[in-house]
Amino acid sequence: MAELTPSERAAIFGEFLTRQMPHVHGVHREVLSWILEAGETGISKSKFLDRYAENQRARGEQVSPRASAEKTVRAMMANIRTAAADFFDPKRKGWAFEIPENEPGRGHEATYRITWVAPEARKTRVSSVQLPLGVSHLVTDSAFAKLDSDFRYSVLRDQHSLDDATGVARDQARFMIQAANRFFEIAPSEYRQTHEKFRGIEKRFSETNVTLLNQRAAAASEPEATTDREFADILSRDLIISCECIEVAALATLLSIQRKYHPQWRIDFADRSGREQMLTIAKNGDCDFLITADGPFFFFGDGPSKRYSHLAAIHAENQYLLKHGAGFGNTPRILVYARSSALVQFLNVINPGLLQKSYFGSLADLKLPDEHVAYIRKSLPCLEIVETLASLVVKATEPQGLVDGDMIFAWTPLCDGLIGQNRELRKWGKPFHHWISLYAHTNVSDVAGQFLQLFANEWEICRKESDRGWARKVLADFAPFWDYFPGGGGWD
Repeated sequence: MAELTPSERAAIFGEFLTRQMPHVHGVHREVLSWILEAGETGISKSKFLDRYAENQRARGEQVSPRASAEKTVRAMMANIRTAAADFFDPKRKGWAFEIPENEPGRGHEATYRITWVAPEARKTRVSSVQLPLGVSHLVTDSAFAKLDSDFRYSVLRDQHSLDDATGVARDQARFMIQAANRFFEIAPSEYRQTHEKFRGIEKRFSETNVTLLNQRAAAASEPEATTDREFADILSRDLIISCECIEVAALATLLSIQRKYHPQWRIDFADRSGREQMLTIAKNGDCDFLITADGPFFFFGDGPSKRYSHLAAIHAENQYLLKHGAGFGNTPRILVYARSSALVQFLNVINPGLLQKSYFGSLADLKLPDEHVAYIRKSLPCLEIVETLASLVVKATEPQGLVDGDMIFAWTPLCDGLIGQNRELRKWGKPFHHWISLYAHTNVSDVAGQFLQLFANEWEICRKESDRGWARKVLADFAPFWDYFPGGGGWD
């Protein structure tokens, strides 16, 4: 296929901005054009930041400190990569583009550049993996899209990202408890019957200091000799690890470790949500390590989670407010899954004076418009707390379940399945970001740091693998995963 002309590339980029990032404006829209102008040769980070400062001066704005500008640019690039992940331009035969992430340790300055992806390359990314028989392509597309999103929002890239993100996660946990207790005082009776006031987060975050390693395997599918030696203690230890079936990248990382090093670990992945994980632990007993959303963990603070400590944030996850139909009801319902990340988003929306800190993007970018907030607050008398994920899916997808104007909070990939089954549901507003984190039981505090180092190293190997083919392969080959993921993704 012929290469794109400069005018075609500009048109594709313009289509991308219009369709995928309509809220981007001002200096942010301009800096995106700088990357386009630089083409595939790219623009160095230092020149990019210099130009960013010049643009601020030209606008009469105060120039941001270098460190602050660098953090803003990093967040902006994460947002762009997320928006570009599922974008292609049908007007120009399906061309797409990527802004590759900078590879550390090469001895060169970081560079921002665009790589154009031809339609044939875009279509063969998933087809190179042997997909399981009998599984709908809608389910596999949703699973692999979640895999890419998890890796894209990773904070296990380097020590600075991990430390910064875990600090933000701590602040957000404090916020969610404060907001939940404030809402409890004015909440409808149904909410008060299913929730109680929550305690603080003191002593819930680990004091373990972890220095991330920078190991890289020659081939993702091959074991690394140094890993066998350096992590012998944790690899030889009997462990039970709980990981939601929808935490696709984390599960792929654990499966990769199992295939390469054969540790004596049991990975429990049947639970379809963080709330289900906490209920399973309360019923069946503790696990050693837990990978789950921060919301349900802290909302079960007086139950099973009190025996665990927050070890590290792993990645952020997108969550959306879905609205049924184009109309607006006089008495709209809003469905909220009890003690979940959906409740965290709900509390953010109705407490405009208690904005939580953000890591990916500015708060202004993530805040819903005032008219959205007003409509949601109007629905409070009809707030419906849903106790099981199965009930939530039924209410959202059955023919008489929702009427125009009703709303529901849904994380990825749940929103994929709900929208797939109910075409009247639409994403309403911008995505909300919440944290998926690693927690350690008090009984394994002696090896918690080593487990995190091993997990982070393998995570990076899977994330950096070209087209993430190895991570997709270990998932595609693991048949039990495909029995549970559709339920967590809202397809069953």
